[in-house]
Amino acid sequence: MFETIKSRALLFLEIVFRICRIKDNCVFFNSFAGQYNDNPKYISEKLHEMDKDVIIIWAISKKFRGAMLPEYIKSVKHNSLKHIYYKSKAHIIVENGAGDHLVIKKKRVRLHKILKKKKQLNISTWHGTPLKKIGVDIEAETTKRREVFSTSDIILAGCDYVKRVFESCFLGKIPVWMAGTPRNDILFGLTPQRVLVLKEKLELPNDKKIVLYAPTYRDNVNLSGINQMGTMDFSLLFSVLERTFGGGWVFIFRVHQLVTAAIDTKSIAEKYAGKVMDGNKNDDMAEYLAVTDLLITDYSGSMFDFALTGKPCFLFSPDIEAYEHERGLYMGMNELPFSNAGSFEELIANILIYDERVYQQRVERFMQRIGNREDGKASERVAGLILKYIKTGKIIQIKN
Repeated sequence: MFETIKSRALLFLEIVFRICRIKDNCVFFNSFAGQYNDNPKYISEKLHEMDKDVIIIWAISKKFRGAMLPEYIKSVKHNSLKHIYYKSKAHIIVENGAGDHLVIKKKRVRLHKILKKKKQLNISTWHGTPLKKIGVDIEAETTKRREVFSTSDIILAGCDYVKRVFESCFLGKIPVWMAGTPRNDILFGLTPQRVLVLKEKLELPNDKKIVLYAPTYRDNVNLSGINQMGTMDFSLLFSVLERTFGGGWVFIFRVHQLVTAAIDTKSIAEKYAGKVMDGNKNDDMAEYLAVTDLLITDYSGSMFDFALTGKPCFLFSPDIEAYEHERGLYMGMNELPFSNAGSFEELIANILIYDERVYQQRVERFMQRIGNREDGKASERVAGLILKYIKTGKIIQIKN
């Protein structure tokens, strides 16, 4: 009840603040309900690099208010009066979603028409490459009469496959720009020194290789990594990784905060003496992918990002049939270039028979098939578009 009242109050304030005058060189950022991360973060940093006179404002939630933000950023509390006020004054809004008030119930009032000013530009960056269905494509919703309304003017994509998904799930209502995925820029041109700096920031050992376990979040917390980790023999995993790839390894698990709360991290740390570590201390997944030597996931879009590095990725999805039925997938698991295991024993077997040459060929063919456009310059393109819009009030011609 409280959340309903709160959301209505915020909506009322958004309507009231339409009277606020737009400040031409002001850009407002919001990512994952108040975090400093993902695509908006990389656009924000590139924008400041290209023009230090631009006013950059971020909505940061209470949980992340203590995070170290660049000194040039003005932060406001997420979903606060200041949040609504500064957003209404911003010339450009960059959000990690599909715009405000995505309405997909046909009879609902078209709020998007009164929530966005004509001179404002709303850029949606989304938050990954969808494997599971989203928007109106979700099979459980296809029987209903639905329509899409959004404040978004542009949504970013990094490959032809994602472009087709967005055009389908948003019914072609949001123009798709093949600018690339800004958060993936960090995965290009990585130097050993840069990796060392990131490892130090993430408090990871410099002398060890990193295996990152990053399952997707599920409504059932136990299926979001807990059950899977419960079947893992870490001593055996480390032994097999050393045998197949050489070097010493540490296992980093990055899961949803609700999942972390249900894992006895203290006993794990004591048992494995720093070889199994919590990867949720930093809110930027891209930085973890940048330092990772091997990724294990299930249905997470992180597999598409990590494929850009050419490093090995293994899928561990013991409930694939149930998951496909639950949400519906855009492509079958057998269409992906990664080996897929239904059990920990099968995962171990897949690691033991890993062939780098065969893997690289599969990834290369897959990238060609999905029409990959990533080149490490997405942030620069988006920041450039923002600066030109600030100066001219017009969206530059976008070529896909």
